[in-house]
Amino acid sequence: MKHGSGSMLVVLAVLGGVAAGATPLSAQSILNSRGLGLPVAAMDGRAAALGGVGVALSGGELLVSDPASAGVLLLPTLVLVSQPGNLSFSLGEETGSGSANRFPLLGVAYPVRGSGMLTFTLGSFLDQRWRTSLEREVNLGSGAVPVVDTFESDGGVARVQFGYVHRLGGGVTAGVTAGAHSGEWNRTFTRQFDTLSVGRDVEDFLEEGHWRVTGPTGSAGLSWSPGSSFRVAGSATWSGRLTATPDAVTEGDTVSYGLPWEFRVGASGALTPDLTLNIGMHRAAWDGDGFGVDEQVRATTTVGGGLEFTGSSFWGRSLPIRLGYRQSQLPFQFEGEFPSERIFSGGVGWLLASVESIPLARFDLALERGRREAGSLTERFLRTTISIRVSGG
Repeated sequence: MKHGSGSMLVVLAVLGGVAAGATPLSAQSILNSRGLGLPVAAMDGRAAALGGVGVALSGGELLVSDPASAGVLLLPTLVLVSQPGNLSFSLGEETGSGSANRFPLLGVAYPVRGSGMLTFTLGSFLDQRWRTSLEREVNLGSGAVPVVDTFESDGGVARVQFGYVHRLGGGVTAGVTAGAHSGEWNRTFTRQFDTLSVGRDVEDFLEEGHWRVTGPTGSAGLSWSPGSSFRVAGSATWSGRLTATPDAVTEGDTVSYGLPWEFRVGASGALTPDLTLNIGMHRAAWDGDGFGVDEQVRATTTVGGGLEFTGSSFWGRSLPIRLGYRQSQLPFQFEGEFPSERIFSGGVGWLLASVESIPLARFDLALERGRREAGSLTERFLRTTISIRVSGG
């Protein structure tokens, strides 16, 4: 058995590597293996059910995508989100499935003297968990020997941000955040030999690499709500270069990549006293900086929206019902084509406790049924987003 890392793992770190003829296995998506991974939206259950763009939702929220949204909150607030999911795919003649759970968002908001709110969010950004295996034959000098080569990646990138939101009056709130991207990339290559062909005294080959990923980020957002029936908001997110630094036992140089400016706009409006429409758009200006081949990366656009009906209740508590749809472009090529994603969503919320009109505890559940396509790849997934929001003095 050999431990170390070389140029092969550097290539895996930069571009991923579902090799031709391999059988891909991935918990969240095969597309995790392309470029810097699959972009992951840090949404709670309400935002996911309403189309997943996460801008200008009615009422106060604590979302990475809308820095000004926490300005409506009046009490210290904690948000926790869990997101289990199941995936099935077809890639040429290969098929498979998988499941996993991730925690895309942790948020805390705390009021300060005057009309301000301090915020902290830890949100998902890029997912790089994937695994692929390839059965082949290699020549050891004495003849061809069957082997199984396995490439495995574990890791991703998150956004850690501190922010401040201020209520300016006239229904206007403004928010800013500053923070960093943080994460790890762990790559493993294993070659298992057929013991019947080479003998039991031949050990498997193992090569590993580990990278620490960092980079600055910040955002600003503005929201205007002239009354309880309408809200419009927008945000801009800047990211510096994402730098991957190998650890002491990993060979290779430090590499860096340009991350996109991101822009979001959205609006919510009441169609009836119990029915609200939310729409939004997200633009990420990827330009291929640092990837070597510009055509592998593109700027992307996401549009989505949903309806929320608040006229229902359960055990005397408000039980909003939500339906949504989102359509997204994805930034990294697969088999020479750029992937697309379509998601139909639905969900409910349950107000567990409140004081007058101020929510103290809320449970939100979203179910998303989605499809991704690129080249000969088709993925279908069912994803559940569960979030709990607790507020108190």
